[in-house]
Amino acid sequence: MHALLAALALAAGPAPSATAAAAPVELAAGETPTTSPPPITGPSGEVVLPPQVPYQLRIAFLPLISYGSNVGLQLGGALVFYKAPKGGGPRRDWLALGGSYATHGPRSIEVKGEQFDIAKTPTRAFYQAKYAVDDSAPYWGEGARLAPGDKPGAGAPPDAYRYRGVGPWLSLVVREPLPGAPGAASPWSLFARVRFRRQEVLDPGAALASARPAGFEGGTLTMLHAGVLRDTRDEEISPARGAFLDASIFAAPPLLGTNTMAGGNVGYRVYHRLRPGVVLAARAMYELKLGDVPFYERTQIEGLNYGEGIGGPGTLRGVARARLAGEEKILANVELRATLVTFRPADRPLELGVSTGLDAGSVRQRGYSRLSALGGFGGLRAIWDRALVVRFEAGYANQGEVAWYLAFDESF
Repeated sequence: MHALLAALALAAGPAPSATAAAAPVELAAGETPTTSPPPITGPSGEVVLPPQVPYQLRIAFLPLISYGSNVGLQLGGALVFYKAPKGGGPRRDWLALGGSYATHGPRSIEVKGEQFDIAKTPTRAFYQAKYAVDDSAPYWGEGARLAPGDKPGAGAPPDAYRYRGVGPWLSLVVREPLPGAPGAASPWSLFARVRFRRQEVLDPGAALASARPAGFEGGTLTMLHAGVLRDTRDEEISPARGAFLDASIFAAPPLLGTNTMAGGNVGYRVYHRLRPGVVLAARAMYELKLGDVPFYERTQIEGLNYGEGIGGPGTLRGVARARLAGEEKILANVELRATLVTFRPADRPLELGVSTGLDAGSVRQRGYSRLSALGGFGGLRAIWDRALVVRFEAGYANQGEVAWYLAFDESF
């Protein structure tokens, strides 16, 4: 943690200046692109970009040292290039080059970033290219049912329920804000996404070798998304007010991969400040996939909340990674986040506090009965310079056991 704080402090140093329009950006680790309020429209409906402000190009090295019962110890780092306004304020265009190694999970290298005001328009894009090797990729059986007497726990899958997954992941998200009323900004945006995945399935465990589900021999997938979002949050890193809604439909066409499927996803997050420093946050998500869905895609959550499925510090604490897998997914979370004290080392705010809440998830694979899990958690939290969230939490769920997590962003 101290190394992360030092790196961010170094990132605040001067660098060559640049000029760009102001808008927020999230630099925390993770695969979710950031959001920002759309531009203001003029009396005739034309788009009016915010006033130009002086920006500095900054460089930071962010070491990664984290732990999760589901992936073990994770080590890595990222070299981040980003623009920040002189005198402080929301960051914007950024590029990160990084890699990580987990003792019981994926090892990867990746390039990702975000570009604002493309071709001097309000259009923005988030891009990512990643190559991962996961010797403990989970497969929990058809219908996510284990053999009699087996327990999933909250850590890496037992040998019978794992395989070696290898392959690249490419993703591009383009966002276009919708015009608002004259002189006002609209919270609505349209987005499109294309995701490409090549998955090699090696060294299957006993459960996978016996079931031989769709995708057992690996394959390629190109998923196309179209969606809409509405963002009224006061900020992106750790909101205290507002809501975020995103809904999308998606399809993997037959000529662009080895599997054909389609579906839809809708997610809603809301934040309410109960008093200064105390925030009640909630999230709900529903997703349905139809068609020839390979087993490794049953874990994936689509839309703007894309990433691995239900289980772990970002979805359901106390449950093993991707424990709940199926074509239909339901996720719900409620969190109470409280800041107890604020310090100002290096003249930047360091907020320390606590959090607690409930996580719930439910999935169903076609032809099998529904599988659900309910868990609770509590922990300590810190927010550095309103730019980096650090969480240390313990959780327990009925489909898992007691689990521990050290994570570097909000769960949602």
